[in-house]
Amino acid sequence: MKERLWWLLGGFLFFLHLSTGAALAYTVSGTIQNGTGKSTQNDGTNRVYVVLMTPGQSNSTSFGTSISVPVGGTTPFTIQGVPNGTYQAAAFMDIDNSGTLHINDPANVSGSFTVNSGDAAAPQFALPAVTSSPTLPQGPDSVDVVTTSNGALVVWKGPKSPYGGGGPNAELADSYVLYWGTGSDPANDGTALGSKTVSASGGEYHVFISSLTPDATLHFAVKAINSGGSATTTSKAKVIAAQTGGATVTGRVYSAGITKSASTPLFIALQGNNGGFYIGGVAPTVGDAATWTISGVQPDTYSVYAILDLNNDGFSSQAGYATGPGMNGSGASPSFILLSGATTASAPDVTLTAPNSNTSVTTHNWNNSSYQLQFRIACGLKRPISVTVNSGPNLSSPIDLGLSLGSGKGAAFGENGGMLNFTTKPSVGDIYSVTVAYSDNTSETLTPKITGVVTALASPIFPLGNTTVINNTSLLAWQTPGTLPAGFYDFSLWMNTSSFPYNQIWSPSDKSNFPATQLSILYNSDNSASQQQLTSGSYNWSINLNDGFGNQGQSQGSFTPQAGGPTISNFSPASGASGASVTINGSGFNAVSNVSFGGVPATSFTVDSVTQISATVPSNAPVGPITVTAGGVTGASSTAFQATTTITGTLKNSTGGGSGVAIPNATVTLVNSNPVITATTNASGVFTITIPSGLPVSLKASASGYRDSYTSTLLFTAPFTAPSAHNMFSDANLTSLGLSVATKGLIASRVRNGDTDAQISGATVTATSFSHPATPYAVTYTSGGATTASDGKFYVPNVDEGDIVTVTASIPGYAAETRTYVTHTGAVSQTNVLAIPLPMVSASPSGGSILSNQQITLAVSNPVNGNAYSIYYTTDNSDPTTSNTVQTYTGPFFLNTGSATLKFYAVNTTHGVAGNVVITSYTVTPATYDLNVSISGGGTITNTNVSGPTFSCDTSNCSVQFNAGSPFTLTATPSASFLFNGWSGSGSASGCTGTGTCSFTLGSDATVNATFVSKPPIMVPGSPDNYYQSLIEPYGLALPGSSLTMEAQATTFNGDFSLNNTVSLILHGGYDAAFENHSGYSWLHGILTIVYGNLTIDNFIIQ
Repeated sequence: MKERLWWLLGGFLFFLHLSTGAALAYTVSGTIQNGTGKSTQNDGTNRVYVVLMTPGQSNSTSFGTSISVPVGGTTPFTIQGVPNGTYQAAAFMDIDNSGTLHINDPANVSGSFTVNSGDAAAPQFALPAVTSSPTLPQGPDSVDVVTTSNGALVVWKGPKSPYGGGGPNAELADSYVLYWGTGSDPANDGTALGSKTVSASGGEYHVFISSLTPDATLHFAVKAINSGGSATTTSKAKVIAAQTGGATVTGRVYSAGITKSASTPLFIALQGNNGGFYIGGVAPTVGDAATWTISGVQPDTYSVYAILDLNNDGFSSQAGYATGPGMNGSGASPSFILLSGATTASAPDVTLTAPNSNTSVTTHNWNNSSYQLQFRIACGLKRPISVTVNSGPNLSSPIDLGLSLGSGKGAAFGENGGMLNFTTKPSVGDIYSVTVAYSDNTSETLTPKITGVVTALASPIFPLGNTTVINNTSLLAWQTPGTLPAGFYDFSLWMNTSSFPYNQIWSPSDKSNFPATQLSILYNSDNSASQQQLTSGSYNWSINLNDGFGNQGQSQGSFTPQAGGPTISNFSPASGASGASVTINGSGFNAVSNVSFGGVPATSFTVDSVTQISATVPSNAPVGPITVTAGGVTGASSTAFQATTTITGTLKNSTGGGSGVAIPNATVTLVNSNPVITATTNASGVFTITIPSGLPVSLKASASGYRDSYTSTLLFTAPFTAPSAHNMFSDANLTSLGLSVATKGLIASRVRNGDTDAQISGATVTATSFSHPATPYAVTYTSGGATTASDGKFYVPNVDEGDIVTVTASIPGYAAETRTYVTHTGAVSQTNVLAIPLPMVSASPSGGSILSNQQITLAVSNPVNGNAYSIYYTTDNSDPTTSNTVQTYTGPFFLNTGSATLKFYAVNTTHGVAGNVVITSYTVTPATYDLNVSISGGGTITNTNVSGPTFSCDTSNCSVQFNAGSPFTLTATPSASFLFNGWSGSGSASGCTGTGTCSFTLGSDATVNATFVSKPPIMVPGSPDNYYQSLIEPYGLALPGSSLTMEAQATTFNGDFSLNNTVSLILHGGYDAAFENHSGYSWLHGILTIVYGNLTIDNFIIQ
């Protein structure tokens, strides 16, 4: 059961990889003669499929068409949208109207021709008469059977062979007959209880048989038939019974708007990543919502497939079905994880659609350097026979999609080749016009649109460069993107040789891809690689991140296996956080230059011997293999080091706007952890839970009297403390808000400033469903309006069980992150949606007439402490976001004399948020200006701006002339017995206030006043030192039970001093005005009373 159920229907798929830049494309024309002497079955249209192939390749390109060719006639064809290249035209007659090339069908290939910047003609060729010596069929390699209490799903793959000995792969059978009965060979021994004929349409066949006798022991046989004869394969004996011993899984399927009858069967399949496969059915279908149950399900990660069999044929034909995500072209199927020990589980809701054909357009991002589009048109209620992409962004002409030959996945159009690499990034929302013709002589024009572009790519970790292989195999490992992609995503990979013809040698045969939590796999672990061992030569491997709508981003790594090098046999401990010490055992630890954890270099390491290394886990290390590089060769552990980090948060009830009552003794669980990882809140509602580092996680909070609450999907590689509380809702809370989770789920969250945690008003929130992306969920706000109120709150009610909901917020002046929630019936999902202010950058001066020696200062005008910013600019009027003359701002700069246009923008590099481009114009002329500095008290004023002129003043008045545009950062350094009290200024220095630095650019005469005052008589030493006018003042600020040290100048303090706090006080007297020594004495004229605490005193006289 390796193939995913995408292929269950055996339907037509039209694929096209095409340029996203307006590449030149041309028309290929030709003629085909029908010399077969035959007509196609059923409709007599003599349907002939024509495709273009690359000479020497067994798979077709994406380009082709289909035409009707009368017996003995010659018919022209044209194929639009063909790029430059060398091709052959291949054609076959679709004898059985299945859209599938069979080994004995009339077929032929033309001579080669070239498309070279113009239209081209293919050589004429003919379809020959049907051979009198047909190739014999073969039975399937195996027949797999999955049973229910009264039914069975029978699965097999159709054997294939190259057509004509060197052409594309063709089906060996024209049709199959499935038999079931009590004998060991019901196809031939007369024990058959029933049979079903299936057209050989390619790919993997799935046929459902219902109304079988419960507990009966049956055999199933598949007979392959063609004009040359037949061949049969039988299954092992199977008992017709539901599987037992595992969990009972329930779910719901919605089919509103689909015409069906009371007897229309609904088929459910659960397919596990590790091979588990379970089926069930709900028949007859009741209304628009059906609940299903499948028992005996073992722990695994499962995809949920639902098919409404509208023609009630058990899926033995290609069309006539309503399907859900994962089969209808709208993205991956909904999935869930069944943990070990679970006895029940709820599967995600599935919403079915029933269009004539399932159509989508997806994007492929190759290393963020080139992009492709892929159109997918699959069977729905009807079977497509031709597809033309008429128009859309970046298309220079219409493109005719061809039937893919040799793909081995059933009838498919445009799936093979045709990839055109360009650098133009497609845009989400781009719409294309696609005309689809069907086998019933109808047609329609569809408008698929781009749903996403995957730009957050996985990073290959190992193998890279010269690598050690053990037993001629290798672990392949990668790292999750630092920013989680929006919505559902998973991984896939393939490997090929690194030299022409770049043959693919392995892509794991389980088409389920890898879940987001799997970051490594052992080469050829499924024994499906065409090259069983990695020996000499170099290899490329691609790790692909696939989003829920079929868009893909690819990263590539290359490596060369080496005969020798370091090897890692084991390590201890198996897991740990940053700073943990790990012992690595192996061999070949000579001249070790690097040790890494999940691709992050160790904080430190020590080579204890050639067989042992001691290393420290670095900060931000993700789960991943340990690698050791020695002598230029890298070896990796065969298992991942389980790097960990922590999340700390607070649970409160939902009243009080987030300042509600803390919830103690609540349980916080790491969702889908195995073994289960939990934490319990303390009396203040605070918890800390350990999570795997660098893996996507979600937390569930449970507390008596409250609905379960889930976080969004989170990713951390360092300890994280939530800045605000996570609220939990009781039913009473929800009722007061007019909300309920009795039959559905709820998202209840806020939009907050990601830097200050302040709530943001004016945000428009969108909640997109993975199960029904064309119909987003409704969003409500406490304001009752269309945006968030001052509390930042928003609610998404009535979300489906198991749906993956992507929440985005649009806020003027902000860039908001995307949150992804897996929603649950009866529960609340929440994690704040954080928004970062767009960095606004300004120039000083801001334009107009300036001096030639005046510097331009660029600065972020709304910086946030703790954030880093970069500013980029151009002075030649070009766009700084794309220009190759862009400069990174490192400090004030000059503009040349004359007219100048300055364009600049800022990027918040902490959050990856870019602001808008600002444009300023200048007329540049020369001048100089005076700087006058006046000092009151004792101190020195110095210019510490490294780009500015040298300047220092320690007298009462200084006056110096400087070039216009000179930058100043004046720093005040007080004399020993003084403190700096602040700035004032005028002219260019008019903005100098406060006690920090005085920064300005000299654009006019400037006057700066710096005031220093004598130090007060009492000092509390610290960082910084604090000064006071009386003894009682700092003492009154001390906390009970604390220690306090006070130093007093050699002066007189009048008044009583009562020690009435449990403070341990150390009082030193007799200091000079600078508090540098205390050889004198201080006087206290008053009564010293000690009520509580301790007093240690010296150099004090009390009168």
